Amino acid sequence: MLKINLSDEQDDSRNENNAVPEETAAESSDAETISAAREEPQEETVEPVKPRGNRAPILVLVALIAAVVLVYTQKDTILGLFSTEEEPVEQVTSPPPPVAQPEPEPEPEEPDPTFVALNSISDAVPPRVWLSSMVIMYDGGYEIKGMAFSHNAILTLAGTLEKQGALTTRGIPKKAKSSETVYSFTLAGKLGSIAVPEILDAIGADRLVPLAESIKTKGKDYNVTFLRLPKPGQEYTEKDLPFSLEGSYGGLKQVVADLCPEGGDTKVYRIIVSPAAPGRVFDKVRASFSLRTVSAI
Repeated sequence: MLKINLSDEQDDSRNENNAVPEETAAESSDAETISAAREEPQEETVEPVKPRGNRAPILVLVALIAAVVLVYTQKDTILGLFSTEEEPVEQVTSPPPPVAQPEPEPEPEEPDPTFVALNSISDAVPPRVWLSSMVIMYDGGYEIKGMAFSHNAILTLAGTLEKQGALTTRGIPKKAKSSETVYSFTLAGKLGSIAVPEILDAIGADRLVPLAESIKTKGKDYNVTFLRLPKPGQEYTEKDLPFSLEGSYGGLKQVVADLCPEGGDTKVYRIIVSPAAPGRVFDKVRASFSLRTVSAI
C-alpha cells in the first residue's frame, strides 16, 4: 500500500539509505573531473620551427665546381671522344730567307746628251792612253785627240768606239820599234746610242745674255771660273763658242744642267773639253760650248 507523507519531515530511513559519505562523494567528484578531462581534447602546445636558410644556390655552386674539376681531370679522355686521328704530317723545313741585297745607287741623270757621249768615250779609254781634247756634237758625233805609250792601247780604244757606233777616222800612226815611242792619234766617229732632236735652231744674243746672267754669280758654287760669256750686241756664228770656263768636270755638268734643264728646249750644240793642264786627267777641265734650241717646226 502506497503511503503518502504530507508532512515536511522526511523519512529518516530513507534519508539514511540515500546519504552518501563525504569521502565517497569527494572521490566521485575527482573521478568525474579526471574522466571529463580525458574526454575533453587537450590543446597541444606547438613550438615554432626556426626557418632554415635556402641552401639551393650553395648546392648548385658545389655541383658546378665538382663538374669543372671532373672535366679538367678527364679532359684528355673527353677530347679523345670528339677528336679524329689525323695522319702525321711530315714537317718540311722552309728555306732560309734570301739575303737582302743592297739596292744599287741610281746613276745621276745626264743633264744633256753631250755628257752621255763624253762619259761613254771617257769610259772607253784604256790605261796608258791620255786624251788631249774631245769635240762632241749634239747628235753624238765626236772627234778625239790624244797620246799613248802603247800602240796596242790605241787599237783597243778604236775597237771599243767602233762597237759603240761608227768610226769614220782612224788617225793612228804606225807602230814604232822603240818601246819608248809616244804616239799621237786622232779618232772620229758617231755614237749610236744618243737620242737627240733632228733640228736645232741658233739662239740669238738677246736670249743668250739672260742665260749668261743667270749663272754668272754662281761660279764659286759650281767650283768653276767663267772665262767667257755671251755679251750684248754680239753676233755669234755656228762656229763660235760663247761660253767658256775652267774648273772641275762636275762643275761643268752643273753649269750645263742649269742652262739646259732636263725636258727643256735648250741643248748643247757643240762642246770642246780638254784637261786644264797638258798631260793631266780630266778631273779639272777647260770647256767651251755653244747652245741651240729645239726647232719649233
